Order: sequence, then C-alpha cells, then structure tokens
Amino acid sequence: MTGVRGRGPKEELALYNEDMQGMFREVARVIKPGARAAFVIGDATVDRSEYTTTRQMGDWAATPVWSANASS
Repeated sequence: MTGVRGRGPKEELALYNEDMQGMFREVARVIKPGARAAFVIGDATVDRSEYTTTRQMGDWAATPVWSANASS
C-alpha cells in the first residue's frame, strides 16, 4: 500500500514518493491514448515541516516520462 513503509518520517516520505512515481508510471502504461486520470493528493507534514507533495507530483505527472506515449 502506498505510503505505509519505512522507519521514521523522512524515510516514509521518500518511500511514499517512490510509490507515487511508480503509480504514475503504471497509469501512463495502461491508460488509453487521450484518456484522463484524476488523483486526490494532499501535502505531507514530516517532523513538523510541511512538504508540498502536491506540487512535486503535479510536476512529475506533467513531464513527458509519465505520458502514455512515452510508455509505449
């Protein structure tokens, strides 16, 4: 399951990011050309510091490496 691995907040966040990148790769692999997908993602707080995971994941999703055409 995404985001439930690791020891300590920083490792958990790093593993969560890895999981999410894998999820984007898989969606890009299976989604039909021209189709759309929606994701609900919130920011994370680790050791009382907020990480804007939504911005980071939006950037990942917008890069060509995640596009359906790039995964063919």
